[in-house]
Amino acid sequence: MSDISEETLSGFKTALQQGYEESRMDRILCASATHGELPKRSLMMYSRPIRFQIVNGRGKDASPLFTSRSVDPVDVGFTISLEDWKANPTKYAGMNDFMKELGVEVANNELSAIVKNLKKFAGHTIESKTPGKFTLEDLYEARRVTRQDEVNLDILLADPMVLYDFVARKELLDAGRIPTSYIPVDIRGPHFIGIMKAWKVYSVASLHNEIITYERRYAASYATPLKVEFKGSPFHLTVEKKITTSPKLSESVVVLNMKKGEI
Repeated sequence: MSDISEETLSGFKTALQQGYEESRMDRILCASATHGELPKRSLMMYSRPIRFQIVNGRGKDASPLFTSRSVDPVDVGFTISLEDWKANPTKYAGMNDFMKELGVEVANNELSAIVKNLKKFAGHTIESKTPGKFTLEDLYEARRVTRQDEVNLDILLADPMVLYDFVARKELLDAGRIPTSYIPVDIRGPHFIGIMKAWKVYSVASLHNEIITYERRYAASYATPLKVEFKGSPFHLTVEKKITTSPKLSESVVVLNMKKGEI
């Protein structure tokens, strides 16, 4: 069995962390993206929209302005065996690239957790007006149903095929045509597709025939640090990280489902 140097393992850890940092979406999709050593099982939740809570610097009424919501933290880490690699590392070229891809998977797991809880706690669910497709009119309807809550929908998540239809109709301005002076590269993220009307648009492969739109200022996440360890017999890699995520205001999230049927 080969002896594995600390330098090699340190390089693997750096590559994995790099893949995660380059692909993470929590800070892009959530205005409040905080971190701490221990996972949380609850997050702040507003009892009503912020704009309804305060007038001229004073609360409108004496009812509570906020409460908390119980949310289970999601484990976005994993454990994989490296025993075969340790026994004969020369057989496996490109391990640093493999580690970087593992970091990407951690970030993708976080994204899935964020999307899942946006859907779970969404305050509004509507259906497309036309069977088998979404149109701009559906997005305008989402704005109408949140108007009474004074919510400003500014983020849109959808599966790639849904977004392709908007691109084909020339309703979505793709990322390559948007100046970095307008939307800097460091706040786009790997899933950024472009802008459509007042929405920043992101592709999410886990969504199928559905759209999620919400106001970013109300989206929150709390995550533990990324911990990477190589240990044990059989030799294995353990990645530890948990994330708790929820909208602070349910009414700030709209899920649009595609009406069944042919176009």
